[in-house]
Amino acid sequence: MRPGNELQVLLAHMRPELEPGRYAFVALPPGTVLDPAHVVASIREPEGLSVVVEERIARELGLQVAFTAAWITLRVQSDLAAVGFTAAFSRALGQAGISCNVVAGVRHDHLFVPFDQARQALDALDDLSRSAGAANRVEPFRPHRADRDPDAGAHQELRQEPAMDRVTGLGGIFFRARDPEALRAWYRTHLGIDVQSWGGTAFRWVDGNDVPIGGTTVWSIGGGESFAPGTASFMVNYRVADLDGLLALLREEGCEVIDASGPSEFGKFGWVLDPEGNKIELWQPPEGR
Repeated sequence: MRPGNELQVLLAHMRPELEPGRYAFVALPPGTVLDPAHVVASIREPEGLSVVVEERIARELGLQVAFTAAWITLRVQSDLAAVGFTAAFSRALGQAGISCNVVAGVRHDHLFVPFDQARQALDALDDLSRSAGAANRVEPFRPHRADRDPDAGAHQELRQEPAMDRVTGLGGIFFRARDPEALRAWYRTHLGIDVQSWGGTAFRWVDGNDVPIGGTTVWSIGGGESFAPGTASFMVNYRVADLDGLLALLREEGCEVIDASGPSEFGKFGWVLDPEGNKIELWQPPEGR
C-alpha cells in the first residue's frame, strides 16, 4: 500500500490509539540477556544500546528506568519522507505541555508520552486532527485520477470536490465455517433461514407495506477462502455508490486497500482492511439493484 505524505490528509486522519501497558526507556548494560520479543524499539548509541520495553520487564531484569511512557500509535500510514508531519503533532503536544518521544516505523509513527499525560495527549492529537480536517476540508477532497501521475502518489495537489457518498447500505454478511454444511443446516432448522444450494440466501428489501424496493442483502456461509488476509470468522459487504472513487480516497487517507475486481454481471467489488485486520468488502451494484 502507498503511504501518504500529503500533510493535511495525514493530520486529519491520524487516528491516534493508545496501546495498553506501561513502557520503559532503559540503557541496556553490557551482558544483559533480553529476549528480543520483549523489545518494542531500540537504538544503538555510542554509549551503548537503548531499548523500550514493557515496564514490568525492566523491573524484572532490575534495569534502571529512565522514562516511563504511554505508547500512542498513529494509525494513518505515513511516508517516511513526509515533510512537516512529526513537527505538527509534536508542536501540538508541546503547546499542551506534553513531551513526546517519536519512533518512526515503516508504516506508522509511534509516540511515547509521559504515562500520566496519556489522556491529555490523545485529546491534543484529536483536536489537531479535527482542526486540520475542518480548516482544510480534507474529507470533501478527492483526487482527479485523470489529472494525476499514477506514479506520483500523494505528491500531486488534491482538488476540491463536493463530499462523495461512501457506504450507502449493507450488501451482505459472510461467515467462515469449519463445517459449512452443518452450520447452514443449523440456521435453516433453528432460525428458519431459507438457505439455497449456493450456500446462502438474499433478503429482499421492502417498504413499510412489504412492497419490494429493488435491493437485497446477501447472507451466506462458506469456507472463508476469500477472507484472506483477514482472520475474522466473518466478512461484511457494504454497498457503495462509486467504488473506484472510494478506493482512491481510502488509499489517499492511508487505509490498507487490498484489491479490486473488474466489472461483472454482479457489479464491481473492492476490499480494504480495517485497523484490526478485518477484511471488508465494498460492492458497487449494477444499475437498478
